[in-house]
Amino acid sequence: MRLRYYFICDIFAEMEGDFLTTKEAADELGVTTGYIRRMIIDGRIAGAKKFGRDNAIPKDEVIRLKNTERKAGRPKGK
Repeated sequence: MRLRYYFICDIFAEMEGDFLTTKEAADELGVTTGYIRRMIIDGRIAGAKKFGRDNAIPKDEVIRLKNTERKAGRPKGK
């Protein structure tokens, strides 16, 4: 498993711009990795790239999401 992590880190280093793994983005935003994956599928994280089962998430997107103000709790129904 450790070898796979280093391989993915090498791929991220070769890519243009700064990218984070799903785990790093989740830690930065204070959410779970599953929620990050759901945000990618829903299109709320732009520019994410998929490598097998791993994702490369642009650092700019994580900063943008971190700076957006969110209401606590569940959304109200219509």
